[in-house]
Amino acid sequence: MSGTTYLGIQQIQKDNYSMKFFNIEKINSAVDEIIDMKLENLPPHSKVEIQVRNISPYYCINAPLKIKNNQQWLSENTFLSDANGNIDLNYFPSLSGTYTGAYPMGCITFLKTVDSKINIDKSIQNNTSLNKECTFEIKALVNHKVIDKCQIKRFFLSESVQSEIIYRRNFQGRFFIRNMPIDYLRLLY
Repeated sequence: MSGTTYLGIQQIQKDNYSMKFFNIEKINSAVDEIIDMKLENLPPHSKVEIQVRNISPYYCINAPLKIKNNQQWLSENTFLSDANGNIDLNYFPSLSGTYTGAYPMGCITFLKTVDSKINIDKSIQNNTSLNKECTFEIKALVNHKVIDKCQIKRFFLSESVQSEIIYRRNFQGRFFIRNMPIDYLRLLY
């Protein structure tokens, strides 16, 4: 195993995703679930840039339905570690970047397209399955050098939920319904 030193910290490269500094509560979770995402054992009061990008097709509910499946999304934010060398990405404010301030799951919530404008292909509809997961790569950088990286997977829907695209005169959207036994559905009507 080889080691690299950043900011006086010895990092052992065991594999591509050693998670030396990252402490992520769940590697697999629902896309709307808030999970603990922290960095630990950093030098106190050091600036750390966090980059998040999708490495598999990503469906953004706020983007047009006809966005290309291979659209790249990215967030880049700078955080400051506390006196103990920790950063809680859900509660510590982003000092600069894609967003500023404290926002739970902000590094993922505020992803932006890599291109200056959204790449819409009017001839195709986004066929990203909502039941599939999206994989994100998260990197921590100090002085523009990667000190740690990890991957998390977020699934859009559980298998117990279905969606259907609906079109109206001035409206286009998705309708979501939970797969429930017929008797239970009758109780709702």
